[in-house]
Formats: sequence, structure tokens, C-alpha cells
Amino acid sequence: MTKIFKTNPFFIRLFNWEYWNMYVLYAPVFFYYLYLSAKARSFLFFSAANPSIVTGGFAGESKIHIINATPAHLQPKTVFVPRNTTLNRVYADIDAAGIAYPLIVKPDVGQRGLLVEKIPDEAALKGYHTRFSAVDLLIQNFVDLPIELSVLHYRFPNRQSGNISSVTLKEHLRVTGNGKDTLQQLIENYPRAVLQKKRLAKLYQKEWNAILPEGKTLLLEPIGNHSRGTMFLNGNHLIDQTLIRVFDQINHQLPHVYFCRFDLKCTSIDDLKQGKNIQILEINGVGAEPAHIYHPGYPLRKAIADLFAHWKIIYEISVFNNRQFNIGFMPFTEAKTHFSHFRRYLNQVSKL
Repeated sequence: MTKIFKTNPFFIRLFNWEYWNMYVLYAPVFFYYLYLSAKARSFLFFSAANPSIVTGGFAGESKIHIINATPAHLQPKTVFVPRNTTLNRVYADIDAAGIAYPLIVKPDVGQRGLLVEKIPDEAALKGYHTRFSAVDLLIQNFVDLPIELSVLHYRFPNRQSGNISSVTLKEHLRVTGNGKDTLQQLIENYPRAVLQKKRLAKLYQKEWNAILPEGKTLLLEPIGNHSRGTMFLNGNHLIDQTLIRVFDQINHQLPHVYFCRFDLKCTSIDDLKQGKNIQILEINGVGAEPAHIYHPGYPLRKAIADLFAHWKIIYEISVFNNRQFNIGFMPFTEAKTHFSHFRRYLNQVSKL
């Protein structure tokens, strides 16, 4: 493949399905979902998989509700900032919580890394607050641990032990200097980074034309999100009974949550398997993907099969809850209202 195919955004996206539009990727999954809906006799069967989360965590749920249910020693220090809170009140709340800079700010209701930012200082927090004060926010201390990963765990309500179906290791977007190329050239020559060029050019205006010294590595994106250039690596080889037991114990402390993905940081894999030095950044419900499928070069057919398998699990847990515990599927009118509000919210935020 010539250089133009490797560094041109159009061809990068064309030849690497991990960058395809989600509606294209999920087209075959949608038809499988329709089949499962017919079996369950509800398009909203998935809502019963996690009865304590709105829509089962498919979309539009409040993050603070889930965070508050997480064991305190496993979560970052967190402050909930209701919309239109004054800046002085924000300063007072984070000071009282013992949150220091740098910190993380994110919307309480988000999607795929929406508005998540690492804030280095008070001036940056003021700028973020000025722009997004009309949105309910979460402020958390920045977790500076070396390993970031996602673990997708599920458990049937009648069983004490569950299973882990996906582990994803995250490699943040960064470039390493060669002593000759500018930051712009390094980004343009790195396929994963060139897709982020427009955004990175704004973030690194001062360094854009500077030559990065040989061997020096520059972290371009501290947020571990695929849409921001983070490389997702298949970590399923780490799955064993020891790891499952760790997440069984965590799951039992989350009331009525049976299918979720834990996004977390830890000091080491050994510590992770001992259940120590773990910080859970976020917990996502049925809308969570088995993110290992985005490993570069992962076969598309296998990725689709993995998505089918996960939706089958969601279906089986949901139907079990419905039939054994009389947990109803979300009514259509309620879902229509919820998703309409969520769409309006996303439109509102996109205009801020």
C-alpha cells in the first residue's frame, strides 16, 4: 500500500472497518436485534437487563446514579455539578471534595466521550464552565495510573458467579519524535493521528511547527476513547477465573445490574487480578460494546459474531428477569419520551 493509502483519511477509513460509521457496522446487528425483539415481544426488551438503570443503560442515563452505587474505594473523587451552578460554588465543591488539578470534567449524560476533557488549571475550568454551565456535569480527580482498560462482565440474576466476555486494553494516542519532523509532520504520517488532525491542530497550536526531539514521546490525547484516537487492543487472553471473581465481587455491590462494562485504570494486571489499586472511571450498561473488536486488523466477520453474541446475552438476561421476576420491559411511550429528550439534549449540547 502506497503512502497515500496509509495517510489519507478517506482511504484509512475505507480499508479499516474500525473507523466505519456505526450505522454501517451495526446494520446486520440491527436485523438480529429485530429477531430478538420479536422473540421477546418487545423492542425494548434490553431495558430489563439492568432494572436499576434507565433503559438498562442503552443511552441517555445519568452517570452519577451509577457512580453513587459503586464502592467508594473503587471510584475517583466525584462532584456532581447541576446545570447553572455558579463558578464559585464549583470551586468550593471541588475543594471540599479534595479534588486537585488536573481534573476530569464530563457531562452527567454523555455518549462516546462527549465533552470529556482533562482540565489542567483553574483558568481552563472557568472556560469549560462558561461554555457548558447549562449542562449537568461531573468533576472527578484525574486518575494517573499506568494501565487503562475495559472489562465487560455479565451475570444471570439466579447465579452467584458471572462471566467476562471482553477485555480491552487501551493505548492512548501519542507520537515519538525523530529529531527531524515537526509535530504536524509526525501526526500526518501516523494514520491513527491524522484522523484527529483538525482537532489536534487546535490543541497544539504552539507546538504545531516545532521539531520533536528524537526519542521524546508526546501524549496527544489523555482521554481513552476510540473516537479520539485511542488504540483498542484485544485483551481477552487475560480472562480467567481469578479475574472473573474480582468482577463478580464488584458486580454484587451494584444492585440490579447484570450486564455492564467497567472502564477503569489500575497499577498492574497482577493488582487487577487481586482486586486492588483499581479505579473505575465509568460503568456502562447494555449500550456498551465489547470494545476488543476494535483491535486493529480484527476480522469484521468475527466482530459481527461477537456483537451478536453479546446481544444474545442481553436478550437472555432480560427475558429471564421479565419471566422469573416479573420485571417489565420499558413501555414504548416512556421510551419515546426518554429518547426524544436525549436527542434534544445532544442537539443542544452540540450547539454550545
